[in-house]
Amino acid sequence: NGIAAGDVTPSEFFTQVLDRPYLTESQLAVQTEVDFDMFFDYLKGVCTANARLSTCERIFLFMSESGACRLAHWLALFVMLVILGSTVSFVIETEPDWQVKECSSCEPTAMIAFYYFEAICIFLFSIDYMIRLSTCWAVTYNDDIQVEINFVTKKRISPPKKLTNFGKVWEYGTSAMNLVDFFAIMPFYIEIILGGAGGGFGFLRAMRLARVFRVFKMGKYNSGMTLFGRTLIKSLPALQLLAFFGLIGLVVFASMIFFGEVGEWTVTEDYPEGAYYRDDIIGHGKEPSPFWSIPRCFWWVLVTATTVGYGDMVPTSTIGKVVGSMTMIGGLLVLALPITIFGSNFANEYQKIQEEEAKDKYEREAQDAQKAIVSEMLSKSPSGRIVAAPKPPSSMLAKLRGTFNKMMIED
Repeated sequence: NGIAAGDVTPSEFFTQVLDRPYLTESQLAVQTEVDFDMFFDYLKGVCTANARLSTCERIFLFMSESGACRLAHWLALFVMLVILGSTVSFVIETEPDWQVKECSSCEPTAMIAFYYFEAICIFLFSIDYMIRLSTCWAVTYNDDIQVEINFVTKKRISPPKKLTNFGKVWEYGTSAMNLVDFFAIMPFYIEIILGGAGGGFGFLRAMRLARVFRVFKMGKYNSGMTLFGRTLIKSLPALQLLAFFGLIGLVVFASMIFFGEVGEWTVTEDYPEGAYYRDDIIGHGKEPSPFWSIPRCFWWVLVTATTVGYGDMVPTSTIGKVVGSMTMIGGLLVLALPITIFGSNFANEYQKIQEEEAKDKYEREAQDAQKAIVSEMLSKSPSGRIVAAPKPPSSMLAKLRGTFNKMMIED
């Protein structure tokens, strides 16, 4: 017959919520319950007036959330293809077969087609970045893309963070992924400005290298990158432990190999100012020692501890070989434990993502089933409104019950 109004009495509902102060006391006395039709119309009216997103919010949602609609999904795929194409172009243009020389002694440069393609990609990236940056100030929904409404005051509840429009833009622009977007497009414009002035070719090369940052833009559209990032964050204590013990081992083993392989200071014709000489690998002669400082030995420790072994620096003495053996074994022990923790965290995060995707799927199915029930109830109502609460069809209940059972089993 009706529903109770909770903390709001029927009298307060009519006078304060529905703005009907014109009802007399006798009429209010009769209204001991809030009719469902009236309450349903009220909720629908408040949602229609307040839950609709503004134009800026819709644009931002379309540009930043690939799951907002089908068109946003296709836009995300298009952006990923542009990123992939730009990265492939960046790699291929370094091949001599795709380069040209203005003169016989000039430095080879990439074909002009690569420059035009890069300009098109930067133009698209710039539009995407500027649209998102210029509309983020209008966002009022929360991180789950949900709008909270106070049905008594008929106003949308603002997010917990109370920031000015400039503060929202600054917070959004300085986030990790948006900094990646910024550093992916700015080198192109800096190169245009400084390239015409002619100087600092080394600086321009560094700017070109910064273009590789755009590869990380794929993290916004790829769940695998998100999974890897979550695993890194959760594994930070283990990685910090790895860095701490790695630094200790770096200094200790570098010092040991230095004193074991540095040799003796000798002045020769090849080195009139003197150099450290040690026994060669055969033991029948002398050769300049590559281990002539502890910082130089850091490279050897890293290569040996990770069992890579380039062979550019090799110990020849017995002491040096013993230190090399200790470095290899110690490197395996130092790397094994943190990597095990990282692998375990990766498996846990992957399972969480699978559970979240399954839960979202079942929740969507439950919402579809609820919408179907309401639609069928409305279609069977003569006035097109829900006057009473009839029993839903058994088929609908079975579908809804099955969906909830799946959710409970998964949980």
